[in-house]
Amino acid sequence: MTFGIAAFFYMVLVLLFCLVIFRRYGKAQGIVELGMMLLLPGAGFLILLFLHIGIRLFNLEKGEVEFVPEEEHLFSLQDRGYDDEIIPMNDIFLLDDAKLKRKYFTDAIRQDMVVNQDILQTAVHDTDREIAYFAVSLMTAKMEELGDELFSLEQQLKKAPNDIELLKAYVGKLKLFLQSGYGTEMDKNQQRQAYISALELLNQQIPNQEVYYTERIRMLIVSNRLEEAYQVCQKFASTHEGQEEPILMEIQVYQALHDEVKLQEKVQQLKALPQRLSPEALRIIRFWDKEAVHA
Repeated sequence: MTFGIAAFFYMVLVLLFCLVIFRRYGKAQGIVELGMMLLLPGAGFLILLFLHIGIRLFNLEKGEVEFVPEEEHLFSLQDRGYDDEIIPMNDIFLLDDAKLKRKYFTDAIRQDMVVNQDILQTAVHDTDREIAYFAVSLMTAKMEELGDELFSLEQQLKKAPNDIELLKAYVGKLKLFLQSGYGTEMDKNQQRQAYISALELLNQQIPNQEVYYTERIRMLIVSNRLEEAYQVCQKFASTHEGQEEPILMEIQVYQALHDEVKLQEKVQQLKALPQRLSPEALRIIRFWDKEAVHA
């Protein structure tokens, strides 16, 4: 009789415990913990009880691991998106209701959600005058702020020209400026040169980071400095031997030079790499590989 009463109270306790787990952590974890308590009567309950007490005491339940972005993400300019009815910023301009479109966009501005220059450029040319006005005002304010940040970083770099973190911040801001399309052609040329020079310093300081090589080569191609781009490709290949990225960048250079022979050589070299190729490399091979066409 005593055992039956104890078993009854144990089952009630287990069910109450599981009810809390179901509500707090969801159905899947609730089922797992219920199974553990049934398979290990008494011991299972005590283990889980002390586990959850420990989580609460040491504040592990809501702990967060600080996210440190990879170097490749430094140049990412994605919008965080307007989270009212989960409408992406890009889709706001597709709405037919002008009043609703204006509401979403102006609310997003007030919440500082609009960070992508492409979104702002689209908004500047929108048929709704109020949206265009807000976009122009926001873009002007952001570019003035960006100009101040660039000036501040330049002054700091004069005192510490080899400070890697300052250089990273500087190239990030220059990237934003160049992608904005803001300023006169003289301003853009000056910032392109500053960008290339800063990237060169980063290539020297942290040669293992591919992104700074690829950015520098792309900017040299855009600036029609193809011989320099080729030289940087050679240096890139020497520091990243056997990797696909230097080959992909050389293909871009030979494409700009209209050198079909060298381009095909690099495509074959890309195909010969022993490692698994990225989707981008496979796309390049499918597009440019003449041997596959004639096979």
